[in-house]
Amino acid sequence: MKKKWLSGCLALLLMLATFGGTGVVFAEQTETPAATADGLWTAEVEIVSPDLEHEGLPFVATVEFEEGANAFDLLLAAVGEENVQYTVHPEFGPFIEGIMGLEGTASDWWMFNVNGEASMVGAGSYLVEDGDTLQWEYFVDDSAEWEVFAFADQDKVSPWAQEATQWLGYFNIMSGKPSGDSFLFDPKGTTTRAEFTKLLVSILYEDPSGAEAAGFTDVAAGAWYADYVNKAKLENLIGGYADNTFKPSATISRQDAAVILARAFELSPSAEAPSFGDVTAAYAKDAIAAIAEAGIMEGYNGAFRPQDSITREELAVVTLRLFEVFGE
Repeated sequence: MKKKWLSGCLALLLMLATFGGTGVVFAEQTETPAATADGLWTAEVEIVSPDLEHEGLPFVATVEFEEGANAFDLLLAAVGEENVQYTVHPEFGPFIEGIMGLEGTASDWWMFNVNGEASMVGAGSYLVEDGDTLQWEYFVDDSAEWEVFAFADQDKVSPWAQEATQWLGYFNIMSGKPSGDSFLFDPKGTTTRAEFTKLLVSILYEDPSGAEAAGFTDVAAGAWYADYVNKAKLENLIGGYADNTFKPSATISRQDAAVILARAFELSPSAEAPSFGDVTAAYAKDAIAAIAEAGIMEGYNGAFRPQDSITREELAVVTLRLFEVFGE
């Protein structure tokens, strides 16, 4: 499959893969060792800001804990919950906005490292092992031009989606909705099947035009999404309904998005892939397991909510993850 990665993707990947002049090696969760005789483990918590002086930093503390604690719990135990500014998203977990009064921005943020390597999972999902060194490192990016981009309603975007919406908007991967002389992102709005298809095809292919008409009775030849739908159907990324319609204006569900993404990126689940008790549609089970295992979409406290629609800001985060995982 021929994939087209927009020019901005390379810059983002270099930014994410380089820190302090050294390449980032991703830390994976390893098998948990046996507990010590007294049942308590210890881990070191470090809070550092190498590129920016800030009162109280660097901070180092040793924390005792019981098996099963996650890294976010240990951060709160080390510095006190009153010194951590965060929000909790039902799908993506805790999002750290600031530590000890140093708050992140669209271009500067807190990176979570385990034993000197960037973690593949968030602090709320990483189960700490005895002897781990957990580090929150404030990363200052002076090179990102996209940080100055903002939709007219950027202040309505959740903190955990600020970076994704600005980056995707700057490179015109996700566009806004006209409102007078400006554009609104509408972060809490839903995504239609036509919008989702256009976004995916725009990422994967240089030129969607020229594909044979898909034959859907509700996709007019001159519609703004027609070429994208035709290309997606040609590549077997999408299917229609029994009545030969595509329903372009219908909102896309989480399970249908997962199915399309799994097809597009040729993902299949391993034996260790997560499963969700609320996923009952046979056609979506493997796709949802695969897309969750790849870290592209996650669940809500053990549930996937397959019938829920994806908000535009959630889709922005998912899209940025696609670039991070498959952008090479």
